[in-house]
Amino acid sequence: MSITSTIAPRTAATTQRHDLVEGAHVPAHARLHHRTLSRTLVPADAPAGRYLAVGEGPEIRLFPLDDDVTSIGRGLRSQFGIEDHTVSRQHALVALRPSGCRIFDDRSLNGTFVNGRRVIESELDDGDVIVVGRVVLRYFELPPVAAGLPDHHRSVAA
Repeated sequence: MSITSTIAPRTAATTQRHDLVEGAHVPAHARLHHRTLSRTLVPADAPAGRYLAVGEGPEIRLFPLDDDVTSIGRGLRSQFGIEDHTVSRQHALVALRPSGCRIFDDRSLNGTFVNGRRVIESELDDGDVIVVGRVVLRYFELPPVAAGLPDHHRSVAA
């Protein structure tokens, strides 16, 4: 299954109000800081690795998780900057481990949610939905390209 087919267009079911966050969820790409947006890739250009996916349908962009720890927040020091008042300055941390990837809430006001459950820390699996404030992200792991296949023929299990 490809990345573009795993992130469905918004429907009434995906825009429901979250219990702890006022208002509907917003597409992350509309709220990304320009430094963050400039580091994103289209799925066809993304090498194997771990990513936060932002946007929906044909507008999906992938933010590479290259550092051992990536900070998510509204503050200027955040590597993954989100310009939204429901996101704390230091909202969450994503830590890469040899055994996998973990997300940690960084004492945020509105919480960090993985697959609809508020978490202090959580292991991330391919395809997990992450909500910070009212911004929806998705975690993806892209496998290495199979020998002999060009990048644009690769698919991702979700």
